[in-house]
Amino acid sequence: MKQSRTFFYSLMMLFSIAVIASDPSSCKTEIAGADRFKQQQGLQAQVGQIAKQTEEPTGLCASNEDRFFVCMTAKKRWISLCGGAGGALQYRYGNSNKVELQYPEAPADGKNKLLFAHYNRPKTDRVEVGFNNNSVDYAIFDYSEDKQRQAGIRVTTADGKVTEIVCVGRVFSRLGELKSVLRCDVDNALNGGLCSK
Repeated sequence: MKQSRTFFYSLMMLFSIAVIASDPSSCKTEIAGADRFKQQQGLQAQVGQIAKQTEEPTGLCASNEDRFFVCMTAKKRWISLCGGAGGALQYRYGNSNKVELQYPEAPADGKNKLLFAHYNRPKTDRVEVGFNNNSVDYAIFDYSEDKQRQAGIRVTTADGKVTEIVCVGRVFSRLGELKSVLRCDVDNALNGGLCSK
């Protein structure tokens, strides 16, 4: 029985060699097909990677909310300004497991509690959305000057201590669109005393 199996396998090997010898292109076709398949897989992986990189970050905003500002910090915390219908706006800071700070408590109050500031000149554009929470001033900022950009959140305590938490990586910002929604911040130097005009 063992000898018959050995004979059978030998016969199959001889048959395969004979097929390749009579038509070498069949072997090349299979190899080329396998190469094409690998190339397609590689391209699909590259396209997926590019899509992932270009996809705008959502941060702590829900899928049904508008995003006005989203970025990640060096400590893997999201800075997010999320909006909804009727001027609803809420600042959120934290990660997907825990929102460490949100203001105002009710997003519907955001239109009345957040303030807007803007300054621009050639090659310079600075936008801030600020608020005060428990005697601490917060300013979400997005500055561009001579093609250099810096964005993040600036925190100023009652005793004047200033801390800036800057964004790393991709920044999504539509802060400028809030000019027609929020009140002008009369105390912010960026507005240059132009709030009443």
